[in-house]
Amino acid sequence: MAIQRPFRLCSLAELQAREVAGFDPLARGRDALLALISDEQVHAYLNRCPHEPVAMEYRKDKFLSGKRQHIMCFAHGARFEKDTGLCIHGPCLGKSLQRITTHIQDGDIYIDLEELIQA
Repeated sequence: MAIQRPFRLCSLAELQAREVAGFDPLARGRDALLALISDEQVHAYLNRCPHEPVAMEYRKDKFLSGKRQHIMCFAHGARFEKDTGLCIHGPCLGKSLQRITTHIQDGDIYIDLEELIQA
């Protein structure tokens, strides 16, 4: 699938240094998605809990549980697997975060804005 409207999130090296980061590619004043590296793969998800449509971080770029093993919704306490987005604990057990496809090109991470807009 070709990217219709590519948007550069950051460099792969920057995400590796930050571990997880929120991004506002639609310039709406809030992070619409989060990206992280797990098992040497880049994963991106909508910043929206499947239980209630709220942002999951408790402050900028704070998406991970205390031991940094899971993505966490701080509004509801739900925990999600980093590599699949599957909820393994909390009110949305068995549901998943909505994945956003990432593409790596020349050391940079891109998403397709059209996919994000349609999500």
